[in-house]
Amino acid sequence: MRLWTIPGPGKLVPAEVATPVAGPGEIRLRVAAVGICGSDVEIFQGRRPPKVRHGLPVVGHAVSGTVDQVGPGVGGIRLGDRVSCVEGWGALTEHLVTTPTNSLVFDDRIPLVDGCLLEVLPGVAMAAWRTGIERNSDVLVVGQGVSGLLITRLVAVHGCRRLVVVDPDPAKGTLAREFGAHDVRTGTLAEVAGTLAADYPHGFDVAIAATPTGVVDEITPLMRPRSRIVAYGGLDDEARIDVLALHHRSVSLIKEGERIGGVREARAIWREALQLAYDGVLALGRLRTHAYPMEDAAAALRLRAETAGGIQVVLRNDWSVAVDEPEAAGVDHADRRAVPAA
Repeated sequence: MRLWTIPGPGKLVPAEVATPVAGPGEIRLRVAAVGICGSDVEIFQGRRPPKVRHGLPVVGHAVSGTVDQVGPGVGGIRLGDRVSCVEGWGALTEHLVTTPTNSLVFDDRIPLVDGCLLEVLPGVAMAAWRTGIERNSDVLVVGQGVSGLLITRLVAVHGCRRLVVVDPDPAKGTLAREFGAHDVRTGTLAEVAGTLAADYPHGFDVAIAATPTGVVDEITPLMRPRSRIVAYGGLDDEARIDVLALHHRSVSLIKEGERIGGVREARAIWREALQLAYDGVLALGRLRTHAYPMEDAAAALRLRAETAGGIQVVLRNDWSVAVDEPEAAGVDHADRRAVPAA
């Protein structure tokens, strides 16, 4: 089978590898769609080491597909089930072997092209629902990429007093307002911090950093005493955090999963968020801006890295287009151009 590999920064080439077989306790997916994540972009740009699968450096992990092989000892999951993976590195390929513990099963109410977005649901739901946000909380979300927008929506559904978001892209700000943000600030946090401090002089109770670069030190002065900053993103290799500033302001820095007890609780919160998607409360399709055929993976990575216009950029294997009709309009296979999703 074909596997897209990354031999060096900015390079993505196909390689032929043996088609994997599901062993005991494993399942095999026929890969339908892969969302381009910020971590994929960092690997593509050489800012993060690639993962290794089949002995080769790879990218791609936010995957959806259908089960086409069930190994011995696996119960519950059936052939044909739609599955997203919590961790599916090396997904730019045709088949992927994983385990039921790593699998999130969903039904045909969610198209396969959007199923790859389900991979981030556990983390964003933890950030929105398990970090101490209450009805009277003032909440700041910095960054409105895929994860930031999902966090914004889930915080709005959860409920708070004020929900303020920051992002440089006006289009993302418009979508954030649609998702329930009360106040949208366009610009970097450094650019809008002064007006935020003036408009919210008492500070924020919870701030969620959903950015690829470090912003914790910029957030700290905006927090009220005994508040917390959630580092969903914003902790890249070059990030330096002023611990004394956090200490002097009595601000805690936590990760989104800090209050999650284990796999059972993580899967339970994922199912709760998934139900919102089934109910139409969480509109996953609104985030998908571009869909490419899998052979245009390099172009998709460049678009995701170089432009602000791409939110959820998806790569699709040919077979999944027909399965997802009428979603097939999202990819023009005649001339291999990306077509913005409706």
